[in-house]
Amino acid sequence: MPLFSHRPSSTLPDHYSKSGKSKKPLSVTSQSRPSLSIIVFSAVCFAFGIGGVLFAVTARTRHKPLPVFRCGRSQDTFRSFYQSSSSRKLGGDGGGGAVIDRPKLLGFVGIQTGFSSGHRRAALRSTWFPPDPDGLLRLEQATGLAFRFVIGRSKDAKKMTDLEKEVEKYKDFMLIEVEEEYLKLPYKTI
Repeated sequence: MPLFSHRPSSTLPDHYSKSGKSKKPLSVTSQSRPSLSIIVFSAVCFAFGIGGVLFAVTARTRHKPLPVFRCGRSQDTFRSFYQSSSSRKLGGDGGGGAVIDRPKLLGFVGIQTGFSSGHRRAALRSTWFPPDPDGLLRLEQATGLAFRFVIGRSKDAKKMTDLEKEVEKYKDFMLIEVEEEYLKLPYKTI
């Protein structure tokens, strides 16, 4: 016989009250109180909701600006280019262009690179990365994003000389004070 049958079964014992006068079956009492785990879960969800509302209210009423964190002694090669008076005008022709103040950036896109990856940098510049400093400035103004190749230093003078030539030509590097080697890659992302 199935477990959930609507017909009374003669094999199943009948549960009656102890007094013989009333032959009514005892009613099965349902739990009227929710279990402890449901109460705890509801309390935790309520606490997260209140915390979210308080965070939103304090974020909206905060008047002082958030602190700006600097990246140690890193050097953005494009900033020195931008600060020169002739390069602040798009095109750098010295006439006809209006001086454009550098807008605040929304983000930074750092492309990790190494000394032996010159062909990869050239491929990026020929496809989606601007090949000249003026194009880099226009891209920053259009998107609010700064794009830089992130590279460390080397003790090898020839590698540093070659890098300085590439920096002078493209001005799209961020040089950081970390020795460029494979084991120190995590320091380039921090």
